[in-house]
Amino acid sequence: MSKKNEDIIKFINECKALLPKSNKTRNPPNKIKDQEENLNYID
Repeated sequence: MSKKNEDIIKFINECKALLPKSNKTRNPPNKIKDQEENLNYID
């Protein structure tokens, strides 16, 4: 696996670790929806 791919996977894993916590604590429901749409757009 290339260095770039490793960096991307590391970044995605960090995002996955951060998202559930931030969604529950800080973000109102519409903010969570915006994040989901952004993730879908990235895919």
